[in-house]
Amino acid sequence: MSKRGKTLSDALQRREGTCDGDRISAVGAQIDVVGVLPAAVASKAKKLFLSNNNLRSLQNIDQFHGVETLSLTHNDIKYLEELYHLRELRGLRKLSLEGNLVTRVPFYRDFVLGHCPALQALDGLAVAEDDRLRAALNFRRACLFISRAITGGVRNALLGQIVARRVAHNEMRSSVFGRFK
Repeated sequence: MSKRGKTLSDALQRREGTCDGDRISAVGAQIDVVGVLPAAVASKAKKLFLSNNNLRSLQNIDQFHGVETLSLTHNDIKYLEELYHLRELRGLRKLSLEGNLVTRVPFYRDFVLGHCPALQALDGLAVAEDDRLRAALNFRRACLFISRAITGGVRNALLGQIVARRVAHNEMRSSVFGRFK
């Protein structure tokens, strides 16, 4: 098992999942990270089922560059930034992320369609031409939304550190100078 948690490779080795030619399934195998599979295995995969696991990140999902169907329902994917990893899956036709918090983020559907233009179905719903047009219009807004969220998060983290240092500095000053009163 990896230091970052249980990988897809771990699940397959423990027979908690199956790898049958072009289909890999590890549903409910308590996988924490995708990890890296041998290139010969990853490159053959056309269908990948990783539902009901503990995935927070999609790092290394791009190794499955030939995948056409990807099921990631009911994992712990929260952030749109994780969906950047799907860009390299050029043949992806069906994607399901239902049950992940990321599906509740504004512009989620538009963001996914912007990165995965070949999708025919997203979360069990067919992708219509109207969806593609709306996604094209909203894609920049979605990227701006993410950029602002990241910038805001970094800014808030920095402000939190400044405040914590200021409090610590004031406490040290009062304890040092308080002795001389």
